[in-house]
Amino acid sequence: MKKMFFSASLLAIVLMISLQLNCTVTLPPPPPPEETVIAAPPYPGAVWVRGHWQWRRWQHRYVWAPGHWKVMRQGVWVIVR
Repeated sequence: MKKMFFSASLLAIVLMISLQLNCTVTLPPPPPPEETVIAAPPYPGAVWVRGHWQWRRWQHRYVWAPGHWKVMRQGVWVIVR
């Protein structure tokens, strides 16, 4: 009896794991970017980092992360459009 219960439990666990491994999650596309008015740089050497949409999985929605000014460190900045 115990051996049969153990086998059935093991089979159920393997089946549940295999069903979870074949699962795919697709997110809805993000909304279009929000329009932002970019003011003058607050200090010399500042670089504007554009805002973007972030997926908040615990809220099940996109949240806008606004753009901000950042200090330019060593290296070369490339603007991607």
